[in-house]
Amino acid sequence: MKKQTKLFALIGAVVASAVALSGCAYVQLALKVSAKADGTIKLSTYRDGGLYVDGGPFSGAIPAGNQITPGGSTGTAKIKLDASYDGGNWNVNGTYSDGAVRFAFKGYNLIGAYSDVRTKADAQVNPYTSTQKGGLCVPVISNYISTNSALPGTGVVEFEVCDAPGSGSGSSPQWTDPDYVGVFVPDLGSGMDANPFANYLSGGTVTGSRGGSGTTVSVTSPNNVPSFDPTPTWPAPGSSPTNP
Repeated sequence: MKKQTKLFALIGAVVASAVALSGCAYVQLALKVSAKADGTIKLSTYRDGGLYVDGGPFSGAIPAGNQITPGGSTGTAKIKLDASYDGGNWNVNGTYSDGAVRFAFKGYNLIGAYSDVRTKADAQVNPYTSTQKGGLCVPVISNYISTNSALPGTGVVEFEVCDAPGSGSGSSPQWTDPDYVGVFVPDLGSGMDANPFANYLSGGTVTGSRGGSGTTVSVTSPNNVPSFDPTPTWPAPGSSPTNP
């Protein structure tokens, strides 16, 4: 359990740092993130590089490395992913299949550091919050359970969902290429639950299940955090409050 504890501790530290630097509760409550993928991944378009958004807040969400081709793979993978964050609440679920690698995933997303997703376009819209649609990549981490009866087990899976720019992407989109999804299953080490797809690494461009867009990503974030000097409209408490 030591490696898993270290992994969760590291992720927790990243989240805590992001909240501390971002206006804390206000940003957390005002922030909304949606990432969806539904369609066919063309695995021949896999990008070995890891950095899907150079210099952006999600750089390196999927590690660089050689693509893994499991037994039974036909060159395409099927994905259905729906992840959302709304004022502190996460919802993540979906399915993925590439040959022998087949699993369902569901559960709390372990990354919450979305406070730095603001773009230059923010200043051109509503002064309180703004929404960017497309031109973004969002990492989604969840727990998976194998749906391949010959390879039972559970583990952690990480997706990088990238949405091509659109009319709502602003003047400086972070992602300028077609819809793309990266997939990685980390090896959490011995002593863990059976993790049949450990070290699986793949991805590619996505075509929607009906031939249209394969991914959609949108982020609504506050443009500024309110601050003020307290001037209460109610009587200020005395210097020595007494218990009732």
